[in-house]
Amino acid sequence: MSDELQETASVGIRRGASVFYLAKIEARALFQIPSGIGQSLPANCTGIGKALLSALTDVEIGELYPDPDDLPVMTARSIRTLPDLRADLATTRERGYAIEDGESTPGLHCAASVVRDVQGAVVAAISTSVPDVRWISRSDAEWAAPVLAAAAELSAQLGYRAP
Repeated sequence: MSDELQETASVGIRRGASVFYLAKIEARALFQIPSGIGQSLPANCTGIGKALLSALTDVEIGELYPDPDDLPVMTARSIRTLPDLRADLATTRERGYAIEDGESTPGLHCAASVVRDVQGAVVAAISTSVPDVRWISRSDAEWAAPVLAAAAELSAQLGYRAP
């Protein structure tokens, strides 16, 4: 996926209300992206995190964020309240992928999708990270398509069979 898009690709898992990054391929090193292998970031601020959170119920999300008006923030665009996060996650579920718009890094967009295991459980997510100056050359759906394909491929490697 990174080669196809010529952009950064990352894989992460959820640990509580954080994303733990397992793998990252830097395609273009001109833009500093805060996620790194072994690093944790607030899930509500990242594409991977929002993809992973979208697999949870509203009750589970509420348990992760006990103060609904004080979610972790990384930039001025970070989602700050639980109602706003729930609305974003509802959109993520509807379209099948998460979008981050400068929520972890100003000037950076991400598209992310979940990875499932043989039983269908969400075990990880994969994303591409793209500077805004290149993101605007395509629609969100066009950036997300290769991410969805990569997520499906990883899921299949873990034994997942889509219904």
